[in-house]
Amino acid sequence: MASGFEHATSVIALVRHNALRFADQPAVSLVRDLDREGGTTTLTYAALDHTARAVAAWLQTRFAPGERVLLLYPVGVHFVPAFLGCVYAGMIAVPAPMPG
Repeated sequence: MASGFEHATSVIALVRHNALRFADQPAVSLVRDLDREGGTTTLTYAALDHTARAVAAWLQTRFAPGERVLLLYPVGVHFVPAFLGCVYAGMIAVPAPMPG
């Protein structure tokens, strides 16, 4: 059975395909402590796509396509939809470490 990956024309197409096909399955997980309840944070494909689209919509009201967007995020899963939101909006994501 084909996954759809081999037919994806872009990262956006792949994320949208996976959001439709694997909506409730984990897309991104951060494991901080396997021995502790709540030690893992996960975004499903549907949540990833939804949040990335929301980020893109917000960015499009403030910046033009092609502009650079500085992404300052602590370690965690929330960087991924922010990065994809930039891609969805046609902007250039510039990841940088949190100050301090």
